[in-house]
Amino acid sequence: MSQRRRFFSQILIIAIFIVSFGNPSMAAQAGNQELKADPRLLEMAQENPDATFMVIIQKDAKNKDLKDKEVEGEVLKGGGQVKKQLDMIVSFSAEMTGKELVKLARHPKVRWISPDAPMVSTEGPGIDTVADMFGGITYSGNDGTQSWTTGWIEGDHYGDASVSTEDEGVYLVGQSNQCSGGTAFCLMADPRYAGGYVYREANLKNAAFAKLSFYRSNPLKSKNDQGILRLQISKDGGSTWTTLRSYSRAEYTGSGVDTFDISAFAGEKTRIRFYTDIIQSSSRYLYFDDIKIEYAIASAFLSSVRADQLSLNGQGITVAVVDSGITASHQDLKVSPTSKSTRVIASARFGLNLTTEDMYGHGTHVAGIIGGNGAMSNGKYQGVALGVNLINLKTSDAFGMTYESDVVDALQWV
Repeated sequence: MSQRRRFFSQILIIAIFIVSFGNPSMAAQAGNQELKADPRLLEMAQENPDATFMVIIQKDAKNKDLKDKEVEGEVLKGGGQVKKQLDMIVSFSAEMTGKELVKLARHPKVRWISPDAPMVSTEGPGIDTVADMFGGITYSGNDGTQSWTTGWIEGDHYGDASVSTEDEGVYLVGQSNQCSGGTAFCLMADPRYAGGYVYREANLKNAAFAKLSFYRSNPLKSKNDQGILRLQISKDGGSTWTTLRSYSRAEYTGSGVDTFDISAFAGEKTRIRFYTDIIQSSSRYLYFDDIKIEYAIASAFLSSVRADQLSLNGQGITVAVVDSGITASHQDLKVSPTSKSTRVIASARFGLNLTTEDMYGHGTHVAGIIGGNGAMSNGKYQGVALGVNLINLKTSDAFGMTYESDVVDALQWV
């Protein structure tokens, strides 16, 4: 194999890159025919001559004579700043006033001036929720991105599922300063009758991940408070139940936020319920508020791109990821599920970033799609080529924002 072929077999560069440099061949607006710049940028520059603009300036270098810095000199002469050389596209980024921008747009060695615009994310949140924040006295609160399959359904030890309504009984929606907002509404449970319960159902079919969380206030503390209330979950619509936690005068008292990984119970008829196991002699409520299930539907990306039909591993291949950084310590990006060594073999940062760590999450997500080994899901969810090495090129910040010039700078580094 030739050295050139060997090189390209070792390096695979994946760059999903949208750049709006503008089209120099497009005619500018009437009156600006000789001005080689984005018409919208020119209009803003002419209206705001003293304002500072971030731009990318493409040089008219027919022979790509990159040693010629005449255009950069004009920027500096006008009091502007030259930021980054983008030799890959015979350009450089700069900051300059509107007045100097209009002037430079007439320069014979300028091919085109475009905004160094922020890159805009088109990603959705990826996580759906069903939630009840108890905004009033109702068993039917739907405050998530999706709706629950049912409202809260209350029953007793006789199997009667219609023993009371939301404003009466041992399970009710009431107002109390024990709720999360203080003097607000929440679900109130009085473990006064053994076998009493209240449940709600959600459709979590095909969810690869599910998390239950809620605010809890448990004031049971005296020797008379003998009741035990169990938080239970069912995957099959109530045929079988699993206890996640018990609340009593000795267990999980006081207030706090309780969180549970319920991925193993995700199904078409997932139910959560509060169930009275042992009664108490006195009458004292436990309070539950802001009840929420966050879940993500498993992606079918491997089958949709037909990667599951190929024998891909990726060993010996290196992929450069230009994104928000990569969390190199993530278990899915290790050499093997049991290894301590990462497959992120190099990192670099661009723009104003002070670290190569992923503070936004998107870059690590993309790295997982490319080469996640599935360690966190026991091999169930793997990337396209789980043996690849990765190069972390961080361009965007903790808010997912970057500039076109930063992305070009990273590609140029590659």
